Amino acid sequence: MKRLQFHLKLYKFGKVVYQTTRASKRRLLALYKAKLSSELADKAYLEVRYSRTESNAGFYSTFEDFQKAYEAFTEETLIKNLRR
Repeated sequence: MKRLQFHLKLYKFGKVVYQTTRASKRRLLALYKAKLSSELADKAYLEVRYSRTESNAGFYSTFEDFQKAYEAFTEETLIKNLRR
């Protein structure tokens, strides 16, 4: 797998209300921020896949936590180490 895969699921009251797979960081962050600010979602699940066997994932209820996790999951040194 050459490119990272991003999976986003948005939840409202414990049920999935939206899910997508995107490759663009800007679009993924904008999408979550828009859905959260319009109260269409109260929690997000983010998964970043580096290969078929390696990934990072978590649930986030604030945009700041989501953004920090996204930055950590896509850090260049992490990606380089995983691709060795």
